[in-house]
Amino acid sequence: TSTLAVTAGKFWHSFIGRCLVECGVVSELEVYVEDRDSLSRGSMDGVGAWGVYELKSMNSNKMRKITNLDNFREMCPDYYAQGQEYMRMSGLVEHRTLIMGTEYPFEMKEIVMPYDRVFAMEIRDKYRRVLQAVADQRPPHACCNEGSKETKTCPARLVCPVALS
Repeated sequence: TSTLAVTAGKFWHSFIGRCLVECGVVSELEVYVEDRDSLSRGSMDGVGAWGVYELKSMNSNKMRKITNLDNFREMCPDYYAQGQEYMRMSGLVEHRTLIMGTEYPFEMKEIVMPYDRVFAMEIRDKYRRVLQAVADQRPPHACCNEGSKETKTCPARLVCPVALS
């Protein structure tokens, strides 16, 4: 079932992306961005006149619970962080995430996210601290306190010793 889900997701990404290009809404697909100083990189689904375009597919029941940007940030912290990183690396200041339900009738929802420079720089600085720790051959300092709310939403929570404790 996971292979089917991934295959379907790739199909919808390609199909929706191509439709948006044909309609003139998106100008480019699969746009590579990077920041060599922090070794951060990625491939944005696309770029429109407003900024970054991303398509995320998810279970419709989960998608229906997303009602606004704050709610999206809380329920999908990794997607929010990815969007902020893409804006930081590309210099674009708006991000539109199109969320598509994975089952019929394939409902869609759009989340518009402005650039949050403070949040984006915090991510960049985390990468730099880790790179410095590697250069110094020591574990990086924890970015949050054990048991704090941040440990439940941190993008590194699955590998961080503080979040795992």
